[in-house]
Amino acid sequence: MRCRFRTSSRFDFKIDWLGGGGNPLTMDRELVTLCSEFLNGGTDTTETVIEWGMMELIANEEVQRKIVEEIKETVGERKVEVYIK
Repeated sequence: MRCRFRTSSRFDFKIDWLGGGGNPLTMDRELVTLCSEFLNGGTDTTETVIEWGMMELIANEEVQRKIVEEIKETVGERKVEVYIK
């Protein structure tokens, strides 16, 4: 089987690779795995950035103070309701 390497994405590459006589069931499993990898990669990255940012806030009191000041300047004396589920 020959594979074309002029594809624009990893998804296209998988379709081209398996399209030349590959088992459709195998192709479906491969695509589900590929989509899962993309979704997990996106959420892991977001989670890591939030954890890193919180760690930096905990470790740096000056940054905490600046954030509190900025919130007070932005919100002022208005009461802000917080919803925690």
